[in-house]
Amino acid sequence: MEDDSLTDTTQAIAHGLIATIRCRSSVADQCLAESRRQINQLQGTVHAREAKIRHIRNNNATPEMPANYECNGGRVDIQVSSHGGENIIAKWIRVMGNGEVLARASERADEPEYVVSLYLPSDYSQRPTASLPHWFLELLQARGGAYHTLAEAARGLEHPAAFTEVERYNRHHMRHAELEVVRRAITTDIDKEDDMLQGIEHRMEAYGLHERLATLEGRMDIHQELPGRNNFITCRLNSRRHRRGGPGGPL
Repeated sequence: MEDDSLTDTTQAIAHGLIATIRCRSSVADQCLAESRRQINQLQGTVHAREAKIRHIRNNNATPEMPANYECNGGRVDIQVSSHGGENIIAKWIRVMGNGEVLARASERADEPEYVVSLYLPSDYSQRPTASLPHWFLELLQARGGAYHTLAEAARGLEHPAAFTEVERYNRHHMRHAELEVVRRAITTDIDKEDDMLQGIEHRMEAYGLHERLATLEGRMDIHQELPGRNNFITCRLNSRRHRRGGPGGPL
């Protein structure tokens, strides 16, 4: 009797454990299915967001940097016409080495290029502006190694117009020096001519040439040729031109 009772108890416990396991397995399966559903839902949301991002990028795509160009990065305040007709700061620039740059707005791959002169910004409202020191002017106006050292240092600065302005100043200074040499030569020639004129005037005054020719005073309207060799009038206004063999002409 006791063995039968023990067997019944063992079977009841076993059936209870089995039922508990099945119940918990069912709950776990439900939780797993719910988790998979949420994962699928989140993956769908991620794919939708990625597709939207690609769409936005495609609609607002910026062409890659053209060959031989560099990013302006706001260094040079150059405004060019955009595709929509507005003026915007150029994104790509190419320094040409002659004081000019090629600029592009970087909206389309086939957009036009603009040739713009390079100048350093001049904003006197930010801080007081001091005159250029003497040592800097000496380097600007120098020739040879001193100037080239300054030019290379300016080339390494962030603003590309720094080197352009240094090179522009040196070029115009050399041209100014050349013109100054010409001006001095012309001034010397003028001074020589002044001395010659004064000498001639002095000799005329000493000789009294103006007194000997006083009859010509007030005769600025003289048109008659002075007598002398080969001084004759070849044609007079309103004169009759004779033909050979005609009236008054030779027979």
